[in-house]
Amino acid sequence: MKQGRSMKVAIAGASGGIGGALLRLCQNDSSIETIYALSRQPVSGAKVQYFKIDYDDLSTFEHLSTIESIDALVIATGALTSISGPEKRIEQVGLEELSSLYRINAMGPILLTKALHHAFSKHKRSVCIALSAKVGSISDNYLGGWYSYRASKAALNMLFRSYAIEVSRTSKCIVSLYHPGTVATERFSLFQQHMDQSKIKTPEDVATALLQHINQMTEAHRGKLFDYTNQVIPF
Repeated sequence: MKQGRSMKVAIAGASGGIGGALLRLCQNDSSIETIYALSRQPVSGAKVQYFKIDYDDLSTFEHLSTIESIDALVIATGALTSISGPEKRIEQVGLEELSSLYRINAMGPILLTKALHHAFSKHKRSVCIALSAKVGSISDNYLGGWYSYRASKAALNMLFRSYAIEVSRTSKCIVSLYHPGTVATERFSLFQQHMDQSKIKTPEDVATALLQHINQMTEAHRGKLFDYTNQVIPF
């Protein structure tokens, strides 16, 4: 993180692949004094204060009111599929997969952000960034398929776009979205077997790039989806 003052960082999905790698990176960053680890599974370690959150149990968000201030909120939660697997044809689209991924990829993140909205300073720079995906871009969709995942990420983009506009009126918090590329995590491994392995990133590589991206964020990033090369992905 940027030097000059002690930072407080909240990481949602801190027990996951990207979130866990980011947590370890922050532990070694001398400018970060406190890490709020938000996840279903317990997380411990230097600088870490653990808070259980569960998108299926919104009552777990209530104790987040005890967090008085944060300089950065990174939402590294998400799922590629939940119940039936990515849909390739309209015949495979079903209510359970749609509703599950909407809850995990869109509803959960914005409700979590709502629960921590009070912790962003109105007078100094802070960052709120959610991990999205290029396939959530409507204008960039040339292949179709993956209905629930694409739609849930498009919904995430819209929700955080709206939040970015609202926050800009009252604070210096920069709200943005980030596409990390294809990442080698346990959840996604089954869908990466036929991909060019040289293009698949490790969680550690993604965490390093993400932290650098956060440090370089300006007003130009507000309300937009950027990729790991700092290029805008159109909605």
